Amino acid sequence: MQPRHKLQRRAFAAAAALTSLLALTASARADVYCDLAVEAVRISAGSTPGLYDVEIDIAIQPGVEPPTDAIGVRLFDGALPIFDLSIDPLGISGGTCCVYASQCPALSNYSVECRGSCPGGGVEYLCVYIQRGKASDVALLPGSVLLAVVDPDGVHFESCPDGTSNNSLAVVVGDFPQATCVGKANSDGCVASMSYTGSPSLSSGDPFEIAATQALALKAGVLFYGSSPAAIPFQGGVLCTSQPVRRTPVQVASGNPLQPCSGVFTFDFRAWALGGSDPSLVAGQRVVAQYWYRDPADPSGFATGLSNALDFTLWH
Repeated sequence: MQPRHKLQRRAFAAAAALTSLLALTASARADVYCDLAVEAVRISAGSTPGLYDVEIDIAIQPGVEPPTDAIGVRLFDGALPIFDLSIDPLGISGGTCCVYASQCPALSNYSVECRGSCPGGGVEYLCVYIQRGKASDVALLPGSVLLAVVDPDGVHFESCPDGTSNNSLAVVVGDFPQATCVGKANSDGCVASMSYTGSPSLSSGDPFEIAATQALALKAGVLFYGSSPAAIPFQGGVLCTSQPVRRTPVQVASGNPLQPCSGVFTFDFRAWALGGSDPSLVAGQRVVAQYWYRDPADPSGFATGLSNALDFTLWH
């Protein structure tokens, strides 16, 4: 965990980077927008161990006239620019109103949504175009402040209903989740193993799915968790998380009961954290999670199975 004063210095450096970028000289021509927003910055494990993938979503809400100039997006690690993205808005219609997204002109490299308010008033919304850029296998340190900024060069905003011009977004890089502790051998002769997809970022917009594989198919189980690791003898195995233990709803493992060790549990922990069932699940909270499940033929005689654990910290 980075000391607070180091995180503050990184935040100040990010602010300086933003100020520097905003000071760029405007181009001769300026496209006009109701809104041009950095909607999300997603950080996940890269294909190379120890590196990260970074995705940036840019939402374009055009003004009355269609935009023609390329839009620049820059990603900073503190004050250091590490990635540039150029978005070509050609093909986006100006100020197109809609009730359903299907009424908006489709573009192959954009997703489209109906939202905000149409400048003409009434019950209609405005077509908003969203493009995702990606930087792969980026070297980042946990605690780094990433800042994504829309280059204002050539961008002007007009007064539109619900326009916000949210042209920057900062996130803090977290640690990778780590498998830890030891599971318990089940009656199929396997040990259920924890894994994950996505990242434990609360603001990412994408699932953070925790999984336990090599469990027993079609058996009930629960994911439980605490705030620190432990190693307590429990039902013929090891309880890997500290008290008090919090439990998620009962699940039934997928898989084929005729195929040994084919049981799989999955749980979207981001959705659980944002759902409000546990108010302690906020950015910065450490979580050690483990699966418990039914195993009627458990060799240890407790009729239960236990996975190993996954240790992670929730990010912003």
